[in-house]
Amino acid sequence: MHDSPQRFQSLGIDVYFGKPIFTNKETLSVTTIDGENLFTASRFVITTGSRAAIPDVQGLSEIPYLTNHNIFSLDELPTRIVILGAGPIGIELGQAMQRLGSAVTVLNVGNQILFREDAQVTAQLESQLNEEGMQIVHEAKTTLVTSTEVTVTTPTKTLKIPFDKLLVAAGRKPNVEGLGLEAAGVAYSTKGITVNKYLQTTNKRIYAVGDIVGPYQFTHMAEYQAGVVVWNISVPWRKAVDYRVVPWVTYTDPELARAGISEAEAIAERIPHKVFTVNSSAIDRAVTDGYKHGTIRLILSPKGKILGACALLPNAGEVLQEYVLAMQANVSIRTLGGTVHPYPTVAQANRRVANQYLSAKFLTPRTKQIVQFLARFRR
Repeated sequence: MHDSPQRFQSLGIDVYFGKPIFTNKETLSVTTIDGENLFTASRFVITTGSRAAIPDVQGLSEIPYLTNHNIFSLDELPTRIVILGAGPIGIELGQAMQRLGSAVTVLNVGNQILFREDAQVTAQLESQLNEEGMQIVHEAKTTLVTSTEVTVTTPTKTLKIPFDKLLVAAGRKPNVEGLGLEAAGVAYSTKGITVNKYLQTTNKRIYAVGDIVGPYQFTHMAEYQAGVVVWNISVPWRKAVDYRVVPWVTYTDPELARAGISEAEAIAERIPHKVFTVNSSAIDRAVTDGYKHGTIRLILSPKGKILGACALLPNAGEVLQEYVLAMQANVSIRTLGGTVHPYPTVAQANRRVANQYLSAKFLTPRTKQIVQFLARFRR
């Protein structure tokens, strides 16, 4: 395994299993089965990650519930499973359990699954999930949990939903407790450790990366931040984090991928923009693969700069990467629209949606007049 202790040991790295705690600003104590080990170093990096956030619901602490950590230890498929939360973890695992044969009910405190995503796109994904048999209850406030059922109130009714297993997927909580951060002079809050743009904590000798820092709790973000920290520790020319273009994927089927701002964020921030959309019915590869629900939505500036993109398609994470690179390199939609894409691929949708912008921009009465004038000089 890439992250196994044996691999790190083979690279010459000492690995200790125990409880770490800072005793002062420059000393870390790690207690293992062999006793206490004290470490001093010119630099420390905190990567303690996060854990499932457990909501304050009556009776929940008295039953054996599941999280994304222990659900993979199940020995047999539950007949009925209730999921608290309609974020990425709840929706991904919910669809997986539904397809394996469980009857799945998802309890969503809001009125939209995956509330950070584009509402039109999540509506399409929800239709797919409903067709597969998943039950989603919106505006659901969980008031009581027993070993066999959960009591939920909505604006119109009270429900008692039976289950065999209960999965808690109500967000993540950073692991900041018990590290001796006060003794180390490291500031933190319930949202995690405070860092500057170089990922230094308030103790400049101590860095932090990953879920313990945020603002995005993704494995690829932790990997990116780790690279920044290695650079800043190794060379005198410091590098700042750049969160301008951060992609992420919800691994449902079809996948939902996103980078940049959404339409709702553009409206809220009063950013001039236009939205261009291509549905899966216009993508031959998606049609032949049987994907009824799917779309690509682009948020563009009036001059064709890509502000944001989202895709609900098979392999959307790969499809989106073209937009990620374009945004990172400040490539305009004109360049993307002029790029040859192989047929039939899902990625060809990128050119289709780009051509929507180009058509709206250039196929005007004025351009038609210019073309007609220039045509007179053809040989």
